[in-house]
Amino acid sequence: MKEKKQYQSLRKEMTKEGNWRKMPYNVILDKNVSSSMLSIYAALVKECPYRVAKDSDTQKSRYKITRETIEALTGITNTSAAIKKLKKLGYITEQKTKGLESKYQIIEQKGAYSPLRLEDFDLLRKDRARFNLTLENLALSNGNDELPSYKESSEKFGVNAISRAKYRNLVKVRAGRTDVELHELFNYSYYVAKFNEENE
Repeated sequence: MKEKKQYQSLRKEMTKEGNWRKMPYNVILDKNVSSSMLSIYAALVKECPYRVAKDSDTQKSRYKITRETIEALTGITNTSAAIKKLKKLGYITEQKTKGLESKYQIIEQKGAYSPLRLEDFDLLRKDRARFNLTLENLALSNGNDELPSYKESSEKFGVNAISRAKYRNLVKVRAGRTDVELHELFNYSYYVAKFNEENE
């Protein structure tokens, strides 16, 4: 209970700061979203914050970025297929201008989310797999400070949508950490120091 209150307090402080972004759980846990797609979506979230809607209408971001920027932020060199799938799922849109490179923007998602500081996205370029696994851990936990069982996690992703190997990697990242401690892993310097400490 104490740890859950700490996480709620962290979320409250983060959203006060202003320099933060929302990573929606429905995208993180979508069984149709691959690791590359999640990284690309995260890059768009970082660079393309959307207006906060005053009504129930879905809002598009007023910012747009090119594929070149996405590739620079994620380290993924071939983003075409992943971008096409994200568009089909309704998570992003594409703006085409004759003679110019296409630009992309996110579409606001309703529901639960994980708040990330802008500096938390630094891990995306430095260790994309670790970034995604940390995000997935937070979404699966949903503020409960623990990774659900394999069966429960599979159900949240979609039945049989998560492999045993991936679940072992999620367990390894969680390593008994609270959600507050997981958030600290987005700090790359902290992550490296912690990793070295745990492997001494």
